[in-house]
Amino acid sequence: LEFRRVLFRSAGLRDVVYEIEEGPRQVVGEVVVAGNLGVRTDVVERALALPTGTALETDVLLRARARVFETGLFRRVDVVTEAAPTSSATELPMRVRVDVEPWPALRLRYGFLASEERSDGTARTVVPGLSAEATRRTILGRNISLVGVGEYQRRQRIARGVLSTPTLGAWPVQSSLVVERSREAFARSE
Repeated sequence: LEFRRVLFRSAGLRDVVYEIEEGPRQVVGEVVVAGNLGVRTDVVERALALPTGTALETDVLLRARARVFETGLFRRVDVVTEAAPTSSATELPMRVRVDVEPWPALRLRYGFLASEERSDGTARTVVPGLSAEATRRTILGRNISLVGVGEYQRRQRIARGVLSTPTLGAWPVQSSLVVERSREAFARSE
C-alpha cells in the first residue's frame, strides 16, 4: 500500500486526506533458515508451517515465530521478510528469513548434597553426597532430549535416565520415558 497525505488549508482549518494505492499482495516465496547448528532445517520449516503462496500477514509471521520458539530448541528466533524479484503485478513473493540461535546441545550441572541421618532416635549425623546431571537437547537433529541424573551418598545411590520429546507423532503431546535405578543400604542394628 502506498500512502500520500494531502493537506488543505482554508479559513484557518486543515483537512487531511489520505490517498491509498493498493500494491501487490505479499505471499511467502521461499523460506531461508540460518543459524540452526545441530538442528535439522526441516524441523524449523515444519514448525514454521508457512507453505509457499500463503498470504503474508503480521499475525501469521508472529504465530510462525512462536511455533519455532516453542520447540524448545532455540534461545532466540528472529523472522524477517525481504522482497524477491517478481514480474507479477498482483502478487509479491517474499523471502522469509529465519535466524535462530540454538541452546547449547550439552549441559552439565553438578552439586553437593547433605542429608541428615538419625541413629537410635537421638543422634543426628550429616551425610555428604554428590549430584550430577547431563542433558543433551537435540538427538539426531530433532527435538528429543536425553537427561542422565546421578546421586551418590554413603547409603543411597540413584541413577535416572529421561528421554523426552514435546510431540507424540504430529500431536503436541509431551512424551517422556523414565528409567530409574536406586539402591539404599540400611544401618545394621546391633
